[in-house]
Amino acid sequence: MRQSGKVDYPLGGMTMSGWNMALEWLNVYASLAGDSFLNADGTPNFNNENGIKALELLKRASEYMDPEYLVSDSTFVQQQMQQGKIAMANIWASRAGAADNEAESKVVGKIYTAASPLAAEDARPVAMLFWDGIVIPRNISDEAAEAAFRVAMEGLDTEMVQAHNDDAVWLIEGYKPGRLAEGAVATASAQPSPISYPMTIEMGLIHSAIGNQTSGFFTGAKSAEAALRAAEEEYGTAAREAGLLQ
Repeated sequence: MRQSGKVDYPLGGMTMSGWNMALEWLNVYASLAGDSFLNADGTPNFNNENGIKALELLKRASEYMDPEYLVSDSTFVQQQMQQGKIAMANIWASRAGAADNEAESKVVGKIYTAASPLAAEDARPVAMLFWDGIVIPRNISDEAAEAAFRVAMEGLDTEMVQAHNDDAVWLIEGYKPGRLAEGAVATASAQPSPISYPMTIEMGLIHSAIGNQTSGFFTGAKSAEAALRAAEEEYGTAAREAGLLQ
């Protein structure tokens, strides 16, 4: 791809230091290890062979990305794709429609989606499933709660999805997956990690700890083991403060 001169970089990725890089590590770790982020007693379990492999794989992938990959968030990758600067990326399925936005994209009709890759042979997809939902506070009146529910249902009906079919990947009656949804459907059908992220406090704390502690590995300041050890220590402190560990 580099030799072809058609793109600047073969790959793009959501690898900005902090939250984004942590999410990519979580995806790769989930591909390699499934849901074993924690031990049975709730103590952290990711400073291990799979955790190190996940960091090393991301570092190797960065060699095919823009050298500024540590500032690359989803918007950065989306714009790289729209401008034809990268050939492919593992990115939010909800961002795919931007590739066909004629007002800002140079690659309209040229982008296709596929299932997320595997971090190793026979591994799960490098993905965890995210789905939007609604929350209604319990400390409001029944009348207000009913009104909120009715408004939400009106905004999630078949007429809405038919008018915005290609804007996202929907779980609504009447939705017809199109070209840019094929990858999300294929990923969901390929037995990704059973974690429906981020449904637990523990996963949120792991995400924060990984984001805070692993940047040093990518800058060369820390080894993979040291970075993950620091993340485990941060998680342990946060979990105890949250009453999750003694």
